[in-house]
Amino acid sequence: MFRSIQLISQLIRYKPNQPDNADLIAKVVLHFTGNSIDHQIELWSKTDTGQRYLAGERIIDNIESFRNRDENTLGHQYLLFMDKFYFDKLGEILDLNKNGKVGNDIKQKYGLFIMDCHDFLHVITGYPPTPHGELMRIKIYKQYEGRGWGVVDAVGKLWAYSKGIREAKRYRELAQEARQTRKLVTNYIFEDWFEMLGWHINKVRKNLSTKSTTLYDYKNL
Repeated sequence: MFRSIQLISQLIRYKPNQPDNADLIAKVVLHFTGNSIDHQIELWSKTDTGQRYLAGERIIDNIESFRNRDENTLGHQYLLFMDKFYFDKLGEILDLNKNGKVGNDIKQKYGLFIMDCHDFLHVITGYPPTPHGELMRIKIYKQYEGRGWGVVDAVGKLWAYSKGIREAKRYRELAQEARQTRKLVTNYIFEDWFEMLGWHINKVRKNLSTKSTTLYDYKNL
């Protein structure tokens, strides 16, 4: 109980763009999710994507090759997204992700897969990697990612409301749209992500029953 209170307290004091933010979010998610998605992880490990991750492959391994592919493919759109928001760190990020030390444990491989999917889901939903954009991405997919993300979503709402009337109003508008999308989406965990990289972005959205935001699209920033 003490650990739960400690983590929530730290999350409430969250400040954007701090170097240890990712570590804090990871601790919160792991602590509150516990073993609640163990069955899902087992099912994922039997999918084509899961098998390839267990064999050491990752969906970002050859992502640069999509620069020469149709600009409407998911792979190409991902690179445009990364160029826009991480243009000065793209090579570093991809190298770090590829070369990070990860064991052969199924849960570790699953965690790697979830991390790799993160920015692809921003591309698919249209939300930017900003505090509000992150919260909307979480709101849409939290039911598939474990109860730890539900905690982040709840605390994120408190954080948004603490920023004043303007931010609270903006959050409510975006959250209403995200909740409608959440009712439609299918579980991306079990899809063939290696194949979807070459699909038209709209085909990917249709396959995942996901709509791109009309209120906060990263392309308009």
